Amino acid sequence: MTKKLLFCLLTCAVAFWANTGRAQSFEQTAQLLKAGFEASPTATVTQATMTQHDAEAVKEFETQIAVAKGLKSAERSSTGKEVNATGEKAMTLLKQKFEPGSWQVTNVKGARRVAKAPSAMPDVLNAAEYDTQYSDGATVVSGVVTIKKVDDSHAVLYNLWGVPDTLQCSYDLAAGTVAITPGKIYDHSTYGPIWACSMDLANRVYSTTTPITGTIAADGTITLGAWGVLVVTGESKGGAFGIYSQSVFKPTNATISEVIYDGKKVTNTDSVRTYPVYINQTYDNEVEIVNFTGNGAVVKMRLKADKSTSISPQLIFTNAMYGPFNCYPADWAKSKTAQKGNINGAGTDTQITFGNYGVFCVGSQSLRSLGVLSATLDFNSGVVTYPTATAQDWTGEGTKASPYVITTASQLNAFAEDVSAGNDYKDKYVKLGADIDMSTSTLAFTPVGTSEETPFRGSFDGAGYADSVSSISNLKMLDANISTGGEYTGTVAGWCSGVMVNINVEGSVIKATSNGAGGVAGYFNGPKLENCVFTGAITGAGENGGIAGSIAGQTVASHLQAHGSITVTSLANTLWKSVGGIVGTALPGKNCRSLVTDCYSDMQLTSKVPSPYVGGVVGSILEATVQRRRCGR
Repeated sequence: MTKKLLFCLLTCAVAFWANTGRAQSFEQTAQLLKAGFEASPTATVTQATMTQHDAEAVKEFETQIAVAKGLKSAERSSTGKEVNATGEKAMTLLKQKFEPGSWQVTNVKGARRVAKAPSAMPDVLNAAEYDTQYSDGATVVSGVVTIKKVDDSHAVLYNLWGVPDTLQCSYDLAAGTVAITPGKIYDHSTYGPIWACSMDLANRVYSTTTPITGTIAADGTITLGAWGVLVVTGESKGGAFGIYSQSVFKPTNATISEVIYDGKKVTNTDSVRTYPVYINQTYDNEVEIVNFTGNGAVVKMRLKADKSTSISPQLIFTNAMYGPFNCYPADWAKSKTAQKGNINGAGTDTQITFGNYGVFCVGSQSLRSLGVLSATLDFNSGVVTYPTATAQDWTGEGTKASPYVITTASQLNAFAEDVSAGNDYKDKYVKLGADIDMSTSTLAFTPVGTSEETPFRGSFDGAGYADSVSSISNLKMLDANISTGGEYTGTVAGWCSGVMVNINVEGSVIKATSNGAGGVAGYFNGPKLENCVFTGAITGAGENGGIAGSIAGQTVASHLQAHGSITVTSLANTLWKSVGGIVGTALPGKNCRSLVTDCYSDMQLTSKVPSPYVGGVVGSILEATVQRRRCGR
């Protein structure tokens, strides 16, 4: 029986890159969903008065936070001018209903379980904020909070929920407890004051007076109880933007020092900024860096046995006018625009150096918000460990008559690493020889070809087996779960210029914050896309299709089926706002056009963006042909 997969994706001919985790969005118009949280009848919606000492601390840290973000405002330019990344935070009210109520805190839940609190509160504590959502139990990262000590029992909290807020808190190291006073964290142009409030989830009430309570451990880790982000006045009073059953503040364990590119000279090394980050090793060959670029973004860094590293293009923030901005490699000596490939680095047991790179607009890569000449990630020994080398012990000679045969997860990882290192397997044949369950591997699966610069150019035959890598033919993939901020996302291939036939994808869930997500392929411009079936759910940002986000050139897409749903929640680029049951956008090639024939889709298509292009088979067609649409499966 085919085993269930944990994660799967591949790049064919040109690579696909992914990003997980939550990134902050700015300047987007919030969509109001009527909610029903009611305030405690005894609560007063008044921000607590600050002491002069606190006011000075606030002023000082607001300046530091602005510097830490490192995102300058500038005008539009096609030559690499910088774009402002600040503005109104995107917010969507949730649907949960809570009733009025209030309560008294008599004991901090979990305090007795704290073996030992710190002997002293540091003057400044930076920590990664991990929030557990009440609705589904999922954990999201909201950036890095800063806690500044005021005296032996009071402190000021900044940047809760990823916004430059200020809240007062108290702590008792002897008891190992903390308490945060509810207060305003944001002023919204539509909803007014947005507050962080304590929550009593058992009785479904919130309070603007009862503190948000928690515990503090010996290493400085703070664990909070239930709290939420709510509208507290006006017509939408009681609406919630986020409800969390628990939050954990994990003290930062590393710093990044960046030499900033001034847009003029690559020899200028005078502008250097340093900011705290949190490194979380999620797999033997992957770490998660919280607060990358200093604005709360979360990126994945791949690690190799030789201690080299790479960061693929990943979402850093979203701008309402220009759409998503990703991190990309750069070569400032040659160009002021984003380059292809990954941000590569070299490491030791206590340091990783990498660069050049920048944060560029996905839709127009001449627009940037940040340029970096070089960066150094410093950490203590033991924070990062590197994987051991994987053996290339598969059988076969790589010929059509005797292909390389991959039968284990270790071999599949070794194959993927070899392609990512630059071996494109051109004119080589690779075959899958068994079902492979990647869920037991201690290695994060590396896409076969991690960038446009390191594609797979051979022939891969899945032989009808299920695995967690793409195939040109005869591949079955189960239960893929992909979350990405990169352009062009597919369960099998992000970008393919080859042939893809006889592919069956079942139970796939794709969540893309950039354009070009498709059930099988993100962007396909090869000659044949045939006999492919997708069943699953896609959430995207335009140019989305049940089989392919886009097809182009002389592609013949035939005998394709798609079942499930596609929901377009935002637009990465206003030019690409199509959604189709089979193909999002069909593009022409040079003196040729693509063809879509004999396809069936019963996908439920939903677009929440203005004036979308929606089609049962193809969302938008530019010099392509659609014919012989069959009405049965």
